[in-house]
Amino acid sequence: MGKKNTITGGSVISQVLLEFGIKTTFALAGASHTYLLDALDNDNFKVILSRHETATIAAADGYSRISGKPGVALIVSDQGIPNAITGILSAYEACTPIIILSVRKKTSAIEAQNLLDHDKLELVKPITKWARTIPSIDRIAEYIITGYKIAFSGRQGPVLIQIPQEFLSEEAGTFQKTKIKDTLVIAKPSIPNELVDKFIEMLSSAKKPLIICGTGAYLSKSSEVLSKISKGYDIPVFGNAMGRGLVTEDHKLGWSWALAQSSAYLADLVILVGSRLTQRIGYGLPPKFNKDVKFIQIDVNSEELGRNRTINLSINSDATNALSSIYTKLSERKFPKKTYDDWVANSLKDKLNYIEKIGKSNRIIHPYQIARNLVNLLPDDAIYVGDGADIQNWMHAYLKIGKNNTFIDHYPLGSMGVGTPLAIGAAAAEAEFSKKHSRKLRKVILVTGDGAFGFYSSEFNGASLANLDLTTIISNDGAWGTEKHGQMIAISKQINTEFGEVNYSFIGKAFKCKSEQITEPSMVKSLLKKAIEHKGPVILDIVTDPDAGLLRKKDSRVQTVQFSDFENSRALKDKK
Repeated sequence: MGKKNTITGGSVISQVLLEFGIKTTFALAGASHTYLLDALDNDNFKVILSRHETATIAAADGYSRISGKPGVALIVSDQGIPNAITGILSAYEACTPIIILSVRKKTSAIEAQNLLDHDKLELVKPITKWARTIPSIDRIAEYIITGYKIAFSGRQGPVLIQIPQEFLSEEAGTFQKTKIKDTLVIAKPSIPNELVDKFIEMLSSAKKPLIICGTGAYLSKSSEVLSKISKGYDIPVFGNAMGRGLVTEDHKLGWSWALAQSSAYLADLVILVGSRLTQRIGYGLPPKFNKDVKFIQIDVNSEELGRNRTINLSINSDATNALSSIYTKLSERKFPKKTYDDWVANSLKDKLNYIEKIGKSNRIIHPYQIARNLVNLLPDDAIYVGDGADIQNWMHAYLKIGKNNTFIDHYPLGSMGVGTPLAIGAAAAEAEFSKKHSRKLRKVILVTGDGAFGFYSSEFNGASLANLDLTTIISNDGAWGTEKHGQMIAISKQINTEFGEVNYSFIGKAFKCKSEQITEPSMVKSLLKKAIEHKGPVILDIVTDPDAGLLRKKDSRVQTVQFSDFENSRALKDKK
């Protein structure tokens, strides 16, 4: 029998979180959190300060994406939940398992015409997997453990647990730690043998198979088996979202979807692994894909199977379980390699040659100059975090993700600005787990736009106080660039898109972060190098060509995040 202790509700929460294997939380905490914060402090948790609830949630999101553990965010219910909506929705769309602990006012104030009386849980139920109020103090551990299991089961995502304020300071009775870990084992669905045989049959008939892997493949930890299948049988893999880097992007077999998507129409068999058929994937329809292409889809969430198009083979399974069974059967049958003949690289040759010619001016800094210099300076194990619009389009042309668990962006919601707290959460995860496992700390690099940076720049307060190893690079073109250039094409003028001249390095300096503004092309390489080598938070504000983005609106060869109309895709499909 484990040792039983009589402790407060706040201490129960802290002890349960320790059993989850974490020692970091993110908080925009009100006075109502006092006894929980005290318990966390007594258990040597690191609590990262936040200045906006969406950023609190997004930092927990970034922590979870890198650590594989639940990110935990502490907010107040009354004013905090409305502020947190964007962060919660972003985590929900990204399938990130986070636990939001929201403290409400005391139970005695409910239905007392309190100024803050409203049902906060109704706001978040559509964008969480589970949202509940703990009904009694003796059920605190039960609810948090249940939240953990729900967050990590099936299609992963956020849960919100609301805690009456008085529970944190009152005695919660006895608490038995030894029972917790046994409850955290989560079953994952597997693939039936007959579907393995059907998969191999379809693969054997294909001449140009293509694998597209997404966040579901990452959450399933499928990098090793996916790489074995790709390299063992010469099948190219396009990584999207958190699926980037599961197979090394060597521009032979491994590619980013963003860069290589224009070659997808050549494939005669597409194998989706934990990747939804969203707008970014062209809905799986023409013109992005050939009208005669066959599709295999592996997804742990049955609701995603067959969304937007007919799927020839649907497999409702955990990605790693399915791929492992398939790889075992391929090996047993001595399945021959496909004839790859570099069809992806050959189809992209003209595009890549064209990109290489752009942005070579010594007069003004082109975003490609940031991209070219950065990819040559990035440590192999660096964690890249992407935010903004135009700058990510430019970065995708050069960025090669070489390792699993080193890429984050604001996809699929695409909410501008959340890259900053995502990066802070990633850096906090690295600080904790590099120390825990006695390994080298991986550098976190955030590349963002000036528009995106403006949303949550005050979060560098918390990054500075925690001395997180985070390098932030801002492409400062003085505008909402994507909107500005769209207006210029549509109405030959811009309205409400330009920011004027802003030096964002002063924000970094205000929070005691090392900060510089770069205006000359000759300065880019050396200052990028210094920023990456610096230990602690750094902000580089790089003033870039305000007109560069216009080309991206006009020339598909430099478009890496493309927007195609759903109805046009449908029409093309029906016509053919």
